[in-house]
Amino acid sequence: MCRTYQRLTKAKHYSCHSIKEETLNKVVIMKLKDICINRIDKEKLRLIADEKIKNADNSRGCINELEDIKLKITTLNNNLDRTYTDHLRWLLLEKNFSRIYQKTKLKGNL
Repeated sequence: MCRTYQRLTKAKHYSCHSIKEETLNKVVIMKLKDICINRIDKEKLRLIADEKIKNADNSRGCINELEDIKLKITTLNNNLDRTYTDHLRWLLLEKNFSRIYQKTKLKGNL
C-alpha cells in the first residue's frame, strides 16, 4: 500500500491505491529485459565469451602438461631407484653406475 495514503488517510485527501508485488516484479523484469536487449552489444559479449573459452582451454592444456611432467619425473625417479638398487646388488658395475649417474646429473634430472 502507498506510504502517502497511510499518512494522509485520516485527512481524506488521498485515495487508496496499491499494486501487487507480483505485478510490479513482472513490470520491472520486462523493463530490464528491454533495456538489456536494446543496449547490449551481442558481438562484444561473444568476443568476451570466446576469450574466456580460449583461456579456459589454455589452462586445461597447462594442467595436462603439468600432469605429463609429473609422470616423467616419477618415471625418472623409478628408473634411478632401480639403477641404484642394481648397483647395490652388484648387478651393475661401478663404472656403469657412475656413467649413468653423471649422464643423468648433466641433463639436470637430479
